[in-house]
Amino acid sequence: MLGLRPQQRIRWHMGWPHHQATQQPATRTSLHPNHSTQVMPLTSRDIKWLEACERLAPVFSTCERKQYVAFIISNAGRVVGFGYNGSPPNLPHCSEAPCPRLSSDVQSGSRYDVGEGRCIAVHAEANAIMYSSPLDRVDATLYVNGPPCPDCAKLIAASGIKRVVHLPNPDYPDACTTLGLQVVVAPWV
Repeated sequence: MLGLRPQQRIRWHMGWPHHQATQQPATRTSLHPNHSTQVMPLTSRDIKWLEACERLAPVFSTCERKQYVAFIISNAGRVVGFGYNGSPPNLPHCSEAPCPRLSSDVQSGSRYDVGEGRCIAVHAEANAIMYSSPLDRVDATLYVNGPPCPDCAKLIAASGIKRVVHLPNPDYPDACTTLGLQVVVAPWV
């Protein structure tokens, strides 16, 4: 499966189209690398929302380096928050002005907030949280097509969200588990 884009990996895992997946938990589970005893099932609902993140990231994200989309889904299965990574309102997007992170050739996984690799974008998770109701976020699940950075992980933990489901990226260590969040990392690497 190496060499496949994440969207293709999702198709391979559950078959295509995704609506053929049942509502029962998938047979595979996620084993978080930092907590070897924490095993959580990846449900067909999880796969559906991760696939939506993968499909919509290139459509909405204005980041030239990585495209992310995040959904906050209530326990009732409703979308209560949506966000993508991009510049703050009324500022030029990375696609319109030189991106400091891209032009610095900084290593993937390095700090976002200082130095020549400073990211000017608001991250998908932060946007989803900012544009959602605090009451709707209580015990909700956040889906994102990559691991949240440490700053976003703190926002998620403080927002009332209980569970985070994301696609893996070996360049970015998990920052959510240490903050008491339930984390499911999609098993297709």
